[in-house]
Amino acid sequence: MRGEKSDTPLLSVRGLVKHYRLGGGLFARDHRIVHAVEDVSFDIVPGETLGLVGESGSGKSTISKLIVRLEQPTAGKILFDGVDVAQADERGLRDYRRHVQMIFQDPYSSLDPRMRAGAIIEEPMIIRGGMSQADRSRRLNQLLDLVGLPASARDRFPNEFSGGQRQRIGIARAIALNPRLVIADEPVSALDVSIQAQVINLLQDLQAELDLSYLFVAHDLAVVRHIAHRVAVLYLGRVMELAPSEALYDNPLHPYTRALMDAVPEPDPEHEAGREFAAIEGEIPSAVSPPPGCVFSTRCSMADDGCRKAVPPLREKAPGHIAACFKIPDVAATVAASADKD
Repeated sequence: MRGEKSDTPLLSVRGLVKHYRLGGGLFARDHRIVHAVEDVSFDIVPGETLGLVGESGSGKSTISKLIVRLEQPTAGKILFDGVDVAQADERGLRDYRRHVQMIFQDPYSSLDPRMRAGAIIEEPMIIRGGMSQADRSRRLNQLLDLVGLPASARDRFPNEFSGGQRQRIGIARAIALNPRLVIADEPVSALDVSIQAQVINLLQDLQAELDLSYLFVAHDLAVVRHIAHRVAVLYLGRVMELAPSEALYDNPLHPYTRALMDAVPEPDPEHEAGREFAAIEGEIPSAVSPPPGCVFSTRCSMADDGCRKAVPPLREKAPGHIAACFKIPDVAATVAASADKD
């Protein structure tokens, strides 16, 4: 899975913003605004898996829906092969969605219970057009084989499958049109732990065989570590840290990321007993009225008045490792300080 990848982004998200209006009615003057996503930027190169992690309400699923254009961005750009699809018309979206597909979180509600598995997987091919019935049938059998289901599964209804098998049907549907990018929105969170590993291994095998790129959304840090090349950490709609997977897990820089890592249980009881935890105090602020400055400042033990007044930009704190925190020196400053000591 982790072979050579192009440095040219397949997907570039720039300054992505999504606000929702609450209450007040159509003609009301006062509206409350939910700041679901604020100034989010990242790239995904061909063959890469970018993990997107954060607590519930951090904006992970909203970003997924924005990228596949199930939601319209309030501001920002979504560049696919250099073309901004945030402003694409219906014809442009139809072509775009051939190349960008989605695997949904719930394998139960994401499949139509009245349709047989074969019809569910075949539906994107029918909508896209250009394939004969015989070609669709051959492609359907190929897809079932790719996701590890027997050919006889095509004639069964979703209620006749286990949860893991249902998710395999969802994966087959997502790759039916040979997409280049798959958005996986918490694809294993509704599955048993033993089944999670099987589905993750399947996604990795498909990535290697079909040269897929993934945006893998999850709240389980252990799962993300297993599959992602790079990881972006979200908090209240903003990216707090983004780094290669190994660097993030071995040396998390942002205080929020460190607290998330500390919350992951240790399998070794003796090691667990001696651990020190970076506890997060207080409650997550409301997305309707996020705090000024750094959105994590209300819960951060390192925060000062400067943190509460200005939004920290994402800056490179170590080679290839960026974070939004005034308290972490930039890589340029670290290199300069090292040179002065020498």
